Amino acid sequence: MVHISQGVGIEYDVKSTQLPEEAELLGRSGAAYIFAAENGHYVLNEQLESARKIELQHKCFLVSTFGKALALAARNRLYVVDEGGVVQERKTKKRFIHIQMINEKDVLQVLICRSRKMLHVQLGDNVLALEAYGGQCDCEVLFGDFVEPNVFCLAYRNEGKDVTIALIAVMSGQVSLIRKDRFREAKNAKMSRALACENAFLMDCDGELSVLSYDPLYCSVVLVRRLAVVPESSAMVRLVDHERLVEVRSSETSLRVVYHTYGTEDRAEATLPLEKDAWEILAVDGAGHDIAVLLKGSGNKVVLLQFKSMSAKGECILFDNKVMVQKPKEELSSLIRMGKVTINSQLVDHIMENKLESCAIECLKSIYIPEKEAVRIIVKDTALLKVLIRHTKGDHHEMISAVRQQVSKKKCAELIEMLLHMIDNIDMFGSEQMHCYKRIVAFTNILLDAKILKMQEADMLKQEWIDRLKHLVQHCTTENHNLQSLLSFTTSLLKTRGNRNKSDKSSLIVSLPISV
Repeated sequence: MVHISQGVGIEYDVKSTQLPEEAELLGRSGAAYIFAAENGHYVLNEQLESARKIELQHKCFLVSTFGKALALAARNRLYVVDEGGVVQERKTKKRFIHIQMINEKDVLQVLICRSRKMLHVQLGDNVLALEAYGGQCDCEVLFGDFVEPNVFCLAYRNEGKDVTIALIAVMSGQVSLIRKDRFREAKNAKMSRALACENAFLMDCDGELSVLSYDPLYCSVVLVRRLAVVPESSAMVRLVDHERLVEVRSSETSLRVVYHTYGTEDRAEATLPLEKDAWEILAVDGAGHDIAVLLKGSGNKVVLLQFKSMSAKGECILFDNKVMVQKPKEELSSLIRMGKVTINSQLVDHIMENKLESCAIECLKSIYIPEKEAVRIIVKDTALLKVLIRHTKGDHHEMISAVRQQVSKKKCAELIEMLLHMIDNIDMFGSEQMHCYKRIVAFTNILLDAKILKMQEADMLKQEWIDRLKHLVQHCTTENHNLQSLLSFTTSLLKTRGNRNKSDKSSLIVSLPISV
């Protein structure tokens, strides 16, 4: 049944059920809530209906799902339950502190090895040692999930109370450390993913809130801002997206939801009535554009409240080149994805000025984006270069023309450095490595074709770039021929450029078309 809240009117839905005695929430994984009780483990769907009951020898405290498969872990036992209910048990001398299913059979495990005093990440027989301990082997996992298909993010607090964020490559059954950074020291810490944004995170260290973001180009988690919001101790706080924070707290008769917008005094509040009870908030999660709040009352009663996230103001766009209309960011992103809105300079400028990253990504993925608008996007936000390399298609000559018109010499140098960095860290592309390798070389060719003489005149062309590129094209075919020809031809011509007649306007560079 749909209800309307008090204050700012939002529609919400209420569902409730009765749990077995002394049942405890293990967590939400996928679209399921998993509870553990003495007589078994219970999986409830988003309607709070019982989906399955699993009886195991030991009561578990960790859970992860993949489709309809389920992994549960006790102290030193791992259970993998397939769709048909068949249970496989794996025993170890190490202690489980986090698990993450990567397919229906394999589980990425984070463990404490007390005999070697080490923190391990393990996949099958492959083990990555993350940290050694001098005293007690004590570690608390704050967050563990994939931030890219092949990049796993693990945030933890060690025995010295240091909060550390590690990024781990998981590919072809192997695990390897990409980077490990100390964030800060904290007695108490929590980390959660934004409810409506995949690459934004909220870190709470001793009550001080920070917004973090995963940067796919440099494969790192970076600090975006520290927040001045001081929530009540009884409230549960979650990041909604890059712009908003939601604060949820319960009383005996209601659930209060408060939205804050960073850097402003904008604040929206709604009150959702509840039956009188001693309510405890168990979880606040995102489900598409919905927010789901799970509460526990007396007598093992649980209630699930689901409501739409309060949308940010509508984005004003030129729709079909005819009329200016207001569209929420999510709808604008969907319209771009479906090809129902024209990608022009007005739209791109609006997207970049308002930092609508999801919309910019959809533009770069679109087959309808003009080459000049694709270049405009990466000029305004070079962090999106990785998206262009992965997805954007366009005509070679049009790309060169767009680069000549819009990319400054300084920006060109920055882009070349970024492309070389991508090649050095080609593993970040996972199974798309060869595809992206060729496209990186092709786009480097476009940049050099368009700007190399201007950069040479400004003494901004680095010989190390030329030397490196000559050794990076052995895996390419057409791109290899074109780039090698371009580099050798350009190098020889540049040596004699000083002797040329200044009035000679003939083109110095000839290259064959490459489809990017």
